[in-house]
Amino acid sequence: MHGFRSTFEDWAGDKTTFDKETRDFALGHIPEGGAYRRERAVEKRRLLMAAWSNYLKSKAADNVTSRRRRK
Repeated sequence: MHGFRSTFEDWAGDKTTFDKETRDFALGHIPEGGAYRRERAVEKRRLLMAAWSNYLKSKAADNVTSRRRRK
C-alpha cells in the first residue's frame, strides 16, 4: 500500500498543479486545520482523482497485450 501512496504523491507533485493540501487530503492525510475544510476541498479532490484515473488509464493502454488468438 505504501508504494501506491508514494507513486500517487510523486505523480501528483511532479506532473500536476494540485496543491500539497489537496494531495494530502486525497491520501487521507489531514493537514493542520484541515479537519474543518472537508466540504470545500471535495471538488478539488474530485478533480485530482479524475486526473489520476486518466493517467492510470493511459498507462494501462500502453502496457496491455492482447492474448486473443487470430483465426
